[in-house]
Amino acid sequence: MVQSIRETTTLNNGVEMPWFGLGVFQAKPEAVVQAVRDDINP
Repeated sequence: MVQSIRETTTLNNGVEMPWFGLGVFQAKPEAVVQAVRDDINP
């Protein structure tokens, strides 16, 4: 289980990828903007 939003995993090519994500794939741009605003301004 991820304990922090700063945790990452290292991919086979050496790139670090964060475990935490907002799940914005295929989301409408305005929904993404609102999700980010909600997350950084609780």
